[in-house]
Amino acid sequence: ATTYNITQGAVWQAITAGTKGMYGANLVSTPVGMICVGMLDGTAYTTTQKYDAIENKWTAIAGFTTPKYAGANSFVPGYDKVYSSHGEDAGTLRNSCDEFDYVTETWRGRTAAVTARIFPYGFAAQNRHFSAGGYIAAISSVEAYDPASDTWATMGTAMTAAKGDGVGYSISNTGYAVGGYTGAVTDTNYQYNPINDTWTAKTVTTTARAKAMGGSYSERGKGYI
Repeated sequence: ATTYNITQGAVWQAITAGTKGMYGANLVSTPVGMICVGMLDGTAYTTTQKYDAIENKWTAIAGFTTPKYAGANSFVPGYDKVYSSHGEDAGTLRNSCDEFDYVTETWRGRTAAVTARIFPYGFAAQNRHFSAGGYIAAISSVEAYDPASDTWATMGTAMTAAKGDGVGYSISNTGYAVGGYTGAVTDTNYQYNPINDTWTAKTVTTTARAKAMGGSYSERGKGYI
């Protein structure tokens, strides 16, 4: 595993490897550190790993209820929780949704999403958890989970193309879907505005990429993949 250090010269640094293989995993930043959820190492795991930057070590903590990997994950600040939805396990696409409390380090199941999907773009915006697109069974629809009512809704505006297997993150209450696969690896960069339910094309990335799900985050108003 590696981390990008903004405060010490904006450099990449090697860190201790996780406790399990991380294919199809997602990294989510919380106020107490980074967690890694939804991974595959031969089989899908329910395991959650927590990274301690001070001690440079990973610790396995409580897992969610349904084994899955390559789902949509985000931290929703207004509710101070992590949400993990969708993914795949043993050939079955999932629409399950779990909520993680980083204080108690516990998961609980929430209402399932409308559409099962794998490799969607996950991000938080306007205190909702979003899951957009998906690959293998390529889809372009967008779903939003509202923690207040424990309900899902399909948004009126779909992505510009049916795709997934890219990276998603949030900046200032907007979501971003970057890269992915539509029959070829793409360099696209789209911004989602949840207030008016619109997607806007932004400057493309310097390198087309897919399967970078574990390697995206935002900090200080910038996104990194």
